[in-house]
Amino acid sequence: MLNIKSKSNLILITVILGSQQLLIADRGGAVAAGVIGGLGAGAILGAAASRRPREVVYVQQEPVYRQPTRARVSEKDLRIKEQELNDFEDELNEIDQKLNEKSRALSKKEKRIANEEKNLNSKTYELEKKEQRLKNKENQLIEIEKKLLKKEEEIINKLNEFEKKQTKLPEKEGIAYKTIEVK
Repeated sequence: MLNIKSKSNLILITVILGSQQLLIADRGGAVAAGVIGGLGAGAILGAAASRRPREVVYVQQEPVYRQPTRARVSEKDLRIKEQELNDFEDELNEIDQKLNEKSRALSKKEKRIANEEKNLNSKTYELEKKEQRLKNKENQLIEIEKKLLKKEEEIINKLNEFEKKQTKLPEKEGIAYKTIEVK
């Protein structure tokens, strides 16, 4: 078994093995195969050896970090901070309870206002109905008044005609005149 460490060794071995087979088959092409194989191996090895490192255009300096110091907290300070946190949580809970109570009171007031608004709307509707009925009654009274005025004019006209007729009749002694009632 062969131990192959790089591509160039593999190519060189392949060229050598290939040239040996050519030597066995035909001696005339062996020299040419060896030359071609050597040139190919040389080209590959030369390309691998001539690789240049890339140019660095900009190198950023690495940031300087200080190692953080570990805070040392005593048990007493820890208990004090814990107590402050608990007190703060208690205050927040009290504020939350007050907000909930005010929210409930506000929702009750909103419901009461909504009920009062419904009552006002129904009363407004009733008042509008009454107002419409009053307008209808007023219109009816106006119509009746117009009819009465027409009747009054007719009566006045008939009275005027009757008075004209009475003034035209001659007055004679001993003749009684009959009065006519006008309806």
